[in-house]
This record gives sequence, structure tokens and C-alpha cells, in this order.
Amino acid sequence: MITNINSQIPIDICCLDLETTGLDENVHEIVEIAAIRGKITNGKLNISKKFNVKILPTKPVNPKVAKYNGYNEETWKQAPNLTSLANGVGGLVDMMEGAWHIGSNPDYDRRFLTKAFKKLNWVYPTVKSHHVLDVPMLYFDLYLSGKVEKIQQEIISNYLGFKPYEAHRALSDTYRCLELFAHKYEYEIIDPENDT
Repeated sequence: MITNINSQIPIDICCLDLETTGLDENVHEIVEIAAIRGKITNGKLNISKKFNVKILPTKPVNPKVAKYNGYNEETWKQAPNLTSLANGVGGLVDMMEGAWHIGSNPDYDRRFLTKAFKKLNWVYPTVKSHHVLDVPMLYFDLYLSGKVEKIQQEIISNYLGFKPYEAHRALSDTYRCLELFAHKYEYEIIDPENDT
């Protein structure tokens, strides 16, 4: 366990996750985008904004993939957060601006986002650093010691005794990724939406 690291300056982070219709960004499409923006100060990770939208794909979705990520055409069409790819990606850019980007397998997300930006004729946004933090990799020691069989968010969460969550749903995955990040550095998460 890495002990609490108190930065001398506040740090803005943006954790994000995508759900897609498959693994190939040249063939498949983004169907859900989620992001959580937060600021790290004095050992606390203060959540300031959450973003979650659904996007209708232009091509039929493989039923196996739909079962995996929860995609359902009728549910998507009736969702209050249904939007266009341009609005979804545009909203994500607002969340990412000036922040460090963290995620679970962020290279995967970046490949799909880069493709989406190219399709929209937009310039991919500059994140705070060229370094993007892959949160499950923070737990590589668990894999090296044989405590987990794979470096995957669900497996690490189970090993750490976290409560079960709805995996492969963009906002749920994003929140769990943020929890794993906070756990590693012993940050307390302050979430105004979950305060009682």
C-alpha cells in the first residue's frame, strides 16, 4: 500500500470510461461515455462533476457484445441522456480540460476517442500530461505476488473486498476506477451526490 501523498498544489483529475460495440476502433462504435472530474487536495479527492451519455450506434450490435455491456436499442432510444457522438465527445472534452487523465485501460479509450475526433474533424484535446495513468496497473504488485490472476479492475476490486458493482457500464466502471485510485493513495473520496 502506498501511503497518502499530499500534493503541494491541488491536482485536477478526470477519470473516464467508454462502452463500445467491439474491440476494433476502425470497425466498432462508442455507445456510452462516462467521466468523473475531481480535485485532490489535503488527502481528499473531491468530486466536482459527473458526466454520462448514451450514443446510438449506426450499425447493428452483436448480441454477445450487447449482453456484455448492457446495450439495448429500445433502452438507449428512451434514455434521457441519449445524445449524438458530437455532443458526447464534446461534453467529455469539457470534463478533460486541464486535468490529468486516469482510467482502466485508458489506451483502449484513447484509441476510440482518437477515431471519433477524426470522424468529427476535431483535434484531440491535450491532457494535463502526455502520461495517462492506467489505474489497475497501480496494483501490479498483486499480480507479481500471485494474489490476483489478472490485472483487471473487477478482479482487483474483488481481491480488495470492495462491494460488487455493475461492471461494463460506463459510469459504474468509472466510479470504481476512481475508488481504486483513491484506495491506492489513501485519499478520502468526497462525493456530494452520495453524502447523507
